[in-house]
Formats: sequence, structure tokens, C-alpha cells
Amino acid sequence: MLVCQGSRSDSSPTIPTTDSIDYVIVVDGEISLELDERMVGPFQCGDIVVQNGTRHAWRNRVNKPAKLVFVFVGAKRGRENLRNGAPVDSLE
Repeated sequence: MLVCQGSRSDSSPTIPTTDSIDYVIVVDGEISLELDERMVGPFQCGDIVVQNGTRHAWRNRVNKPAKLVFVFVGAKRGRENLRNGAPVDSLE
């Protein structure tokens, strides 16, 4: 379990990309998700977020800690169909 403390700072640290499918469960508090172009959320207790190798960063924008549970499953990023290797956009 990860506890994220609130921060009013607007500084933006490096946004990581992982080779995994991430399952995130909010068990207490409120948290937002920063993607390349936008902020998503806030997510609250009981919300579940699933990420598939996207560039992201978690942001706690309130003064109350948020408690999150993470499950990471190794995966390859990309837009390929695992059955035949063809790009997803070209499949009918």
C-alpha cells in the first residue's frame, strides 16, 4: 500500500512509462492522474484505475493523505496484436 501526502506544488517531476499493466485501487482519500496532455480524476475510495503502459504520474492535490493499492503485471507496450503481430489499426 502506498500513502500519498498532499502537495500544493505545481512542479511536474518526470512522468514515467512502465512495461506493465497497472491496477490501482483507491482505499482512502482522493488522488488524480496526470497523463501526457491532461489531468484525470479525482479518484476516490473504491475507484479502480487500470493503466496499460501509459506515461503517467499520480497527484494528490488535497491536504489529506490518499491510500492506494497497486498491482503490477509485466506486459509489453505497443499496439500489436499478439496473435499474429499485425498492427491493431490494420485489423478489420
